[in-house]
Amino acid sequence: MMEAKFLFFLQDLQNPVLDAFFIFLTIIGEYGAIWIIISVFLFFLHRKKALLLGASLAITGFLSDQLKSMIARSRPPESVVGINSPISNPESYSFPSIHTSLSFTAAVMLHYFFPKLRIYIWPLAILTSFSRLYLTVHYPSDIVAGALIGTAIALLLIVATKRFVP
Repeated sequence: MMEAKFLFFLQDLQNPVLDAFFIFLTIIGEYGAIWIIISVFLFFLHRKKALLLGASLAITGFLSDQLKSMIARSRPPESVVGINSPISNPESYSFPSIHTSLSFTAAVMLHYFFPKLRIYIWPLAILTSFSRLYLTVHYPSDIVAGALIGTAIALLLIVATKRFVP
């Protein structure tokens, strides 16, 4: 399986410095924490935009979680012999990556509202998503699906609310 080979490649790169960096990114991405914090700060400056970002995060999180339960894909350490993660294996299923779906929905929304911030937003979203691969708790297809889901939901909300939120 091609995905497992890629995870073995990443597992070979693991070391204490990279482990700490990617564990930190995974922690701030837990439940979309970093994006929720940004949304709260935005609330005081751009109320409508912050509410739309919050709605996007809530919808994305809910739909991604429902898909996780329906698809019920095991995580790599549970289903691929020899894959070990530097963190404890999450108890939830693998597909799709909610860290990724939340990161991408937030990145699309924030990029749309504040294009000049894209040089900060996208690296954070991409690295948070990659942290899940590096830590071998997701397959690459989990990440791709999460990115597509998050992007699609954000774009749908932008189009649906365009006349209400300039």
